Amino acid sequence: MRPEAAITLDELTELANDSAEAYVQAADYASGDLRDMFRLLAGQRRHMAEALADQVRLLGHPARERDTPSGAAHRLMARLKSSFVGDRPRALIEECERADTTLAHRLITVDERLLPPQAVTLIRAFLAEAVAALGQLAAARVRLRGR
Repeated sequence: MRPEAAITLDELTELANDSAEAYVQAADYASGDLRDMFRLLAGQRRHMAEALADQVRLLGHPARERDTPSGAAHRLMARLKSSFVGDRPRALIEECERADTTLAHRLITVDERLLPPQAVTLIRAFLAEAVAALGQLAAARVRLRGR
C-alpha cells in the first residue's frame, strides 16, 4: 500500500503538471509579454512537478506521471473559451489563475506532519511561487483593462 506521504506528493505533482499544461496552452494562444510570462510560469510548474516527483522517489516509490481528470476537463474548456471568447487574453489568464489557485490551495492544506522535512521545505517554497504567479496574473489582468 502506498504511504500517505507518497499519495500527497503524487497529488501535488499532478496539480503542478495541470498548471504547467494550462500555462503551455495559454502561451500557444497568447502573444508578446503575456506569452513570455506564460512560458516562464510553465517552466516553473514543470520544475515544481519534477521536484515533487523526485520526493516520491526518495520515499522509495515510483512517481506517478498522470493527468487529473479535472485538469484535462479545464484545459478542454480553456481551449474552447479561447476559441470563442472575444477577450482571449482575459480567458487565458483566468484559466491559469484557476490552475494555480487549485495548486496553491492544496499546497496550503498539506498536512506537513506526514512529509519528510525536505519535502516540507519544497512545498513552502512552491507555495510562495504559486502565490507570486497569481500576483503576476492579477497584474496582467489589470494591464489588459488599461488597453
